[in-house]
Amino acid sequence: MSDVVAGFSVKLDDLDLGMWTEVALGGMSITIEQRPDGGASGTVHQLRGQIEYDKITLSRVMTDGASMMAWFRKQARETRRMHGEIVVYASTGQPLQRWSFIEAIPVRWTIPPMRSGDLAAVVETLEIAHQGFVD
Repeated sequence: MSDVVAGFSVKLDDLDLGMWTEVALGGMSITIEQRPDGGASGTVHQLRGQIEYDKITLSRVMTDGASMMAWFRKQARETRRMHGEIVVYASTGQPLQRWSFIEAIPVRWTIPPMRSGDLAAVVETLEIAHQGFVD
């Protein structure tokens, strides 16, 4: 029987960003540089470039928007990149999986439009850019 995922804890350096209900790690890709052969052969060489990483996207029902807004503003003024970690927890409280990433910086924090009389929960989203996953 497989474990049910209860949530995801997120840390950047020593800062605990709390539990999140949705995490999209994105992916990674290798850029390709095309270089035509110098002769008349019409050959184009495909050269491997750098690895590019998609942003990590986190979502949850917003609990303390003022604190998140203040933290994000502070991060916008600092140039320090952080080590990050995401841990997946089972409903039993046991960690199931762990991802660590380096050179992380928050790049976007959003909340959806809100209307009076709307009973829908307000879901905040945080995007984090990084330079790769580590073991």
